[in-house]
Amino acid sequence: MNMNSILSALAMGGPMAAVENNATAAPVPPHTGYLGGRNGPAPPLVDQKPGLLSRLMGGVNRFSDELLHPTTSLGKLGMYLGAATGGDLGRAGMAAQDDQRQFEDDQAQRAYREAQAQTALFKAYGPKVMNIGGIVGMADPTTGGFTETYRAPTDPERYAESRGFEKGTPDWNTAMEDYVLRGNGPTAFDYDVDLENARQGNRVGLENLRSGNRAHLRGQPTYSDTHPRPSKRGTPPVIGGIPPAPKPGRIVTVKTPQEADALPPGTVFKTPDGRLKVSK
Repeated sequence: MNMNSILSALAMGGPMAAVENNATAAPVPPHTGYLGGRNGPAPPLVDQKPGLLSRLMGGVNRFSDELLHPTTSLGKLGMYLGAATGGDLGRAGMAAQDDQRQFEDDQAQRAYREAQAQTALFKAYGPKVMNIGGIVGMADPTTGGFTETYRAPTDPERYAESRGFEKGTPDWNTAMEDYVLRGNGPTAFDYDVDLENARQGNRVGLENLRSGNRAHLRGQPTYSDTHPRPSKRGTPPVIGGIPPAPKPGRIVTVKTPQEADALPPGTVFKTPDGRLKVSK
């Protein structure tokens, strides 16, 4: 339908037959219309007021554009009216709307697939958050680099911190070694040394006590000294721990210092430990 057909229909004041593909309007019988009389066709349009015809033409053009556009509210109304009356214009409008909807769906699916591809690409080659031995950082698969963002304290560091030591001090380092080496750490070794020193001191004190007891016992007469066996040859028994005078040239064996002191001068005697001495 062209603009001339629409204007002719308006000029005739009757219904117009919409014909597509630029067809002309069907002839109508003469009757009294807005611009014509009963006995003849309408006279040509004359712009009796300046600008009125141009404004009228612009309004008609805008009306026809919206009427034929399937996306506007007026165009949808015209499309539904045309479809209800079985006109080709309504069917064409419905088809155009279906095509527009299909186009929009295709665009949305294409955008969704592109977003999925971008997400998969980012997951494959984008930076990743990794935790390596308590060290958290960003790893770049494309370069193989690693940017540290946080370093958690290790177990030895937490142990040293729990002891109240300041980081980097000798006590801090000793506490860390104790946590790693446990029973073989420096603190445990110091405890072992102190314990061994205490034990050795006890050993020395006990040995001194035993030595003093042995020296004291050497100066005391034994039971055999106070109770000698009788001699087979009739040697008189020792009375009071003092043996009789030995014969000249004989080596006498003594058991106590008192026996050695009681010997006559010049007597050779043997001590309990096997040494030979001469009495004075």
